[in-house]
Amino acid sequence: MLSIDAIERRHSTRLFSKKKVSNEKLNKFIFAASLAPSSHNKQPWFFQKVINKEYIDKIADLNEKNKWVRTCENMIAIWSGEKELSDNDLLSLGAAIENLLLEATANEVQSCWIGGVQKKEVAKILKGKDVEYELMALIALGYEKIKLQPKMKKNIEELII
Repeated sequence: MLSIDAIERRHSTRLFSKKKVSNEKLNKFIFAASLAPSSHNKQPWFFQKVINKEYIDKIADLNEKNKWVRTCENMIAIWSGEKELSDNDLLSLGAAIENLLLEATANEVQSCWIGGVQKKEVAKILKGKDVEYELMALIALGYEKIKLQPKMKKNIEELII
């Protein structure tokens, strides 16, 4: 069972080794994401494994701040098939992504929820044309090249109002 240990150990990694994450593990992460709670059980998500290094490199080249993405060998793209997303749908997608990140950590795989993504350009790279799904997030996955200590979080007393 997932414990506070995986929650405490999870951190964003931006320097990965060349070791690929197995297809079996990628499927486990997607399964964990699919179990997230969703508003009205809509499950507004679809997942795509990105293992083509050429695609990963093209995505990295779209944003100067994301050049580090070239160091990962695996990604998962999270898509929504909903034309209009409610606030609750967005919260549901966030819960699915967190499940994915925590399952990766529990399996000794590091991750980074990638920011600054040009969604339409990434969609063209991954799908080759305009698609009916909207890209919601990209997660880089892999094994750390250098083990880093997680950043310090705020003390619990600072967070309670």
